[in-house]
Amino acid sequence: MIDQIKTPKQETHGVGAFIWILAPVLLAFSLSQFFRSAQALLAESLRVELSTTPEQLGLISGSFHFAFALMQIPVGVMLDRYGPRLTNGVMMIVTVVGVMIFANAHSVVGLMAGQAVIGLGCSAAFMAALVLASRWVAPEKFAATSGLIVAFSLLGVLASATPLAALIEFRGWREAYYGLAGLSALSVVLTFVMVRDAPPNHSFHSRKGRNRGRGAARDGISMEKPAGLVFDWGCLFQLPGNPDSAGALGRALFAGCVPSGRG
Repeated sequence: MIDQIKTPKQETHGVGAFIWILAPVLLAFSLSQFFRSAQALLAESLRVELSTTPEQLGLISGSFHFAFALMQIPVGVMLDRYGPRLTNGVMMIVTVVGVMIFANAHSVVGLMAGQAVIGLGCSAAFMAALVLASRWVAPEKFAATSGLIVAFSLLGVLASATPLAALIEFRGWREAYYGLAGLSALSVVLTFVMVRDAPPNHSFHSRKGRNRGRGAARDGISMEKPAGLVFDWGCLFQLPGNPDSAGALGRALFAGCVPSGRG
């Protein structure tokens, strides 16, 4: 089964072109990292202004992560079907809406709602970056590129520390979030202007206007399991009448239960 999997030939492209295409998604991913970390700096401001308790602060912060996790399977489907450009662009519009809700909230429920919408909007950035990397860089450079993507995104974590504290001290947390809404909107514009889903002659382009799932299957990706994840539920048990199913677990773990670097 493994021997039948063929890796399509990967064209090489200039580093400058790839950085240009990836930059807006990296900005979105850095913003995602920022929003997930910023609550530690906002805690004192929210406690003073809205009398939030530690438990409520935990709920506000957790709303981002719950919504983010909830969207991972839908985001996988969207990336396979519509591509990183449209998926990340639309989801970052949702982020802008969430930031505005959060900045204008005057209750714990409003803050939780804003954080949840931000989590929904940021949910596509990381996987969109990885999909672009899988299409624009050579397979042997994918691991290094993935590491650089994560490393760059940590700038968002750094910005959510001392720079955010200084900005809150100078302008207040609401105005800080209005500025972040503008930065998120800039990410939307740059995504639609600069990002390209795949290089010329990539199989993604030939799937436009047709069933993307079938096209993805030809590229070695199963659309029945989003974001290129292939999982055979039958591998967990030996199925009646199928003595070979007991060995399916090993094959699935090796060939199916991992993300594909192609597509």
